[in-house]
Amino acid sequence: MLTRKNILIFLKNGEKKLFIPSAEETPEECLENALSVMEKSDLEVEKHFLVDPDFVGMDTFNSAYQTKHGALMLERQSVIKTKIDEVRRNRVPLFQELDLESLMALEGNDSEKLDKTVKNKKFLRDMPQKHKLNMLPKEKDILRCNLFNNVMLVTLTNSGSGYTKPPTVTIESPKQEDFIGFTARAVSKVENNKISEIKLIDHGSNYNFIPNISISPPDSEGGVQATAVAEISNIVETKS
Repeated sequence: MLTRKNILIFLKNGEKKLFIPSAEETPEECLENALSVMEKSDLEVEKHFLVDPDFVGMDTFNSAYQTKHGALMLERQSVIKTKIDEVRRNRVPLFQELDLESLMALEGNDSEKLDKTVKNKKFLRDMPQKHKLNMLPKEKDILRCNLFNNVMLVTLTNSGSGYTKPPTVTIESPKQEDFIGFTARAVSKVENNKISEIKLIDHGSNYNFIPNISISPPDSEGGVQATAVAEISNIVETKS
């Protein structure tokens, strides 16, 4: 299997050119052909890079620049805009699914399901404005971040007993492999020594599995530890 690399060329006139090897072409062969094209076009090459396609592709090469030391970087705000444009494209089929679920909930007079879909649609509408991409230190991490596959619901399976104060709720973190995401967070509310509610304060992202939820044990002797389960929504298939 050929190593996947794109060819990014900086010209002395300030322009940039991106070449993507064919399936049968090695990066070195593509580079040789690209340099030949530049020479025949009387374009002077300043520097070239063999780059990871996930780092520099058709959507991002215009935001690439060289530092004074010759390192390759991506302009941060441009990278964020590229990611947000991707988010807007990916949420379209999710809105369509939620619209259908809303109609079915209305027809079935299912107020709980309707409330759930309304909250989910609001979450998706707000996603381009309320993202946390600026928390990621590296531009390549922004490109690898999956903002979908969120924990949209936590359901108590056992309210427990013996709680005199709200226990800590910990949601398992998403896997940080081909893609990265944010860990969901939740807080609890206690009434009559039992957990009455678990409220999500961060829906997290990039969950391609149902995360475990752990609730700290009660502070009263003989109490019963509460349990809960998570539900993942806004599933978007990610491809490495």
